[in-house]
Amino acid sequence: MISKLPSYLRYHRRRWGLTQRELAYLLGLKSGSAISRIERNVVQPSLAIALACQVLFDAPLMELFPGAFSAIESAMVERAGELSDRLQRGVERATEAKNELVENILTRVVASLHA
Repeated sequence: MISKLPSYLRYHRRRWGLTQRELAYLLGLKSGSAISRIERNVVQPSLAIALACQVLFDAPLMELFPGAFSAIESAMVERAGELSDRLQRGVERATEAKNELVENILTRVVASLHA
């Protein structure tokens, strides 16, 4: 799915004919306004709410919340690149395992961009 929205929670909720109040109840939230704030990308869902949405709608988190996923992925790649540079300069004690982890992160992201 090519995502254009930061969150597809509204799409999934409406697809199943749920109101914001009903979805809030299913997720253990007190009011539908919490769902509204998540749908409008005013707040990010907690991990527990995001995982509950995944269970409820049988959809992966990166499909439900592609904006958050993309932001986290970008930040991770940036930090992985910085750590790689530090390991190469010897600022950090380089170990084979650290280098392998960083290379795996960068390889996975590059592969996903070309998929």
